[in-house]
Amino acid sequence: PHMTILFRTGGFQIEGEELKAVRRERGLYLQQEQKSCLSFTLEKWQHAHSDRIRGELADFCQHLREKFKAFCDSAVEPHVSLRPKVFKSRNEAKSMQQDAEKA
Repeated sequence: PHMTILFRTGGFQIEGEELKAVRRERGLYLQQEQKSCLSFTLEKWQHAHSDRIRGELADFCQHLREKFKAFCDSAVEPHVSLRPKVFKSRNEAKSMQQDAEKA
């Protein structure tokens, strides 16, 4: 399972300045909220392979997306992928496999 906090089609540099800025903001947010961890609940929604995130973790995600909106090109609500995606067609599955092999 994974949760995407900020999504940009082109991705982020692992040690880039943008990621360092996000990490700094994470620390400031947790310090300001006087938290060492964030609570959350999961809720079913229209996407069969994932669940919507609610609670403090969703609030944190929205905070980061607002703060770094220049970095993020996704308006999708905070969610976590929990189940394998079911492909709509055999061609889609083959395309995904070819993309994975290229990476």
